[in-house]
Amino acid sequence: MLFSIFWRRADAIGRLLALATVTAACCNYAAAQSMRNPYESLDVKAQQATSESSCRALFQEIHGRTLFGTLPNSVMARLIRAQLGFVQSGHPTTTESAVADAVNFFGPLLDSAVYTGTNATQIRLLRLSFFFEVRHLLQAANRSAMEPLGDSTLSPAGGMFLASLLLRNKLTNPAWYGDPDAQNKVFFTNDPTVRAHLASLARNDSNRLWAALTPGLADETGIIVSTFHRFLDILGIPR
Repeated sequence: MLFSIFWRRADAIGRLLALATVTAACCNYAAAQSMRNPYESLDVKAQQATSESSCRALFQEIHGRTLFGTLPNSVMARLIRAQLGFVQSGHPTTTESAVADAVNFFGPLLDSAVYTGTNATQIRLLRLSFFFEVRHLLQAANRSAMEPLGDSTLSPAGGMFLASLLLRNKLTNPAWYGDPDAQNKVFFTNDPTVRAHLASLARNDSNRLWAALTPGLADETGIIVSTFHRFLDILGIPR
């Protein structure tokens, strides 16, 4: 009888220890996943962007991570309206092709000496390479369990992220200089180091981009802000 009670207690303790071990392992895995994803805060903001304040925080992080500084009030207000409209209606406002057109419009105006163009295929591949880090930001409204990425449509925030990210890389990262079709082929290589090199958000030669963009965005009546609004027009962001 005493042996039976002891065994049941030992078995219960063993199960508790096993449960604690599994729980700790899950927590460690989650922590490791978080450490490996430098864009986690951005994806959380994308998931929670359902109010004016949360959309503001989302777009400020997108801009701060990619093109530096603070967005002008008129641009921020426009982006917030577009994102809230998307959240409420589920109707996308932009596409991968529109992102490519917007980047091709703005890139040479910011630095024609280094900008070499992009295309919709490159936007798609960039979206794929970042999808599992910022899934809520980049997934389409018509996604499904079988097709989590969805079609080529994007939310305003997703389009803004891809356009800003590619502008930053195309104007500051030598790995992105050159023929976009040749760069697209690199995405299909089996060498993960080459793909990681292209997908990186490099900080090479960013001073020229900062000088071309940031001071002008501080002037609501200046040419840079009006050009930025034209960039949003092409991107598909409603006025």
